[in-house]
Amino acid sequence: MIFRTVHKIGLCDSEREGVDYGVPQGSVLGPLLFSLFCDDLPDCARHDDEELEMYADDTTLTSIGETVDQVIFKLNETLGLVSEWCYKNGMTVHPAKTEAMLIKCGTFVGPLPPVQLDGSLVKWVKKSKSLGVTLDNKLKWNGHRENVKLAFVRKLNLLKSMGFLPKHMLEDFYWKEIFPSITYCILVWGNCGKTHFKALERLHTRAARIIYRLNWDIPCQ
Repeated sequence: MIFRTVHKIGLCDSEREGVDYGVPQGSVLGPLLFSLFCDDLPDCARHDDEELEMYADDTTLTSIGETVDQVIFKLNETLGLVSEWCYKNGMTVHPAKTEAMLIKCGTFVGPLPPVQLDGSLVKWVKKSKSLGVTLDNKLKWNGHRENVKLAFVRKLNLLKSMGFLPKHMLEDFYWKEIFPSITYCILVWGNCGKTHFKALERLHTRAARIIYRLNWDIPCQ
């Protein structure tokens, strides 16, 4: 299958040119063709206790081992295979967009061995976002809860600026835009504890005050 594209600068169009790699952005077949193209990438993880999982173009490599050195050795070996796969398939890796996180019982003492991708060092982090959920190296939900809270506050400020709209429109905005984003993936992080939920509950109460134009001195109950 051959795709053709036109480059446009201002009012000037180029001649049609072939697209050797990739698919036109926004095409109907694009997601399917991309999935077929990358279908064999997870085969780079060849260790039994290692998995390479993909969601669209978001790729996560997990490795389990008895020691940190053992885990990092396997990671570097698999990342070398990933770089080789990308080179053979005309893809470009982005080490700057890649992060490594060590999840371990207890505290690791000493410098972490380097993890490399395509000859560049991968940055070690203590928390990272995967598919919209913030994970940390202690498997705590403090970081994710703070991100949810900040997003909630920003959306409430937007809701407040829309206060001139009828009540039913504010309700629609809350249930269709705010509520789904706040409860996203709650089955995973919903056991974060009562303290975290109380902070979010206060923000839900604030949303009710804005939508129904209630006085701020009315009790939360």
